[in-house]
Amino acid sequence: MNNPQASVMFIRPESEARNLFARERAVFNCSVKELDRDEPIYTAQLMALQDKFGEVVSVLRSLSDFHLFALCPQSGRYVAGFGRAYTINVEDDTLSPLTKKQD
Repeated sequence: MNNPQASVMFIRPESEARNLFARERAVFNCSVKELDRDEPIYTAQLMALQDKFGEVVSVLRSLSDFHLFALCPQSGRYVAGFGRAYTINVEDDTLSPLTKKQD
């Protein structure tokens, strides 16, 4: 709660990968914002969670130490395999080949 930054990674399961070191993955660096309980989006998101996960969400909702956070992607990187890495432009959802930095 004291650090408004987080990273999220989506990665292809090991069972689907031909090479574990070249698994397809996307990583997003995000800013983080706590959603207040009185915000309409708080209720909407908890209802979506309850639809997916059932009554356990109503228990979570009743706990005073339960917090809900919004993750807002700031930048991203997509790796499709060896030598195939891209920068994700989160503004327009485009990919640009990642180039090696010149010294």
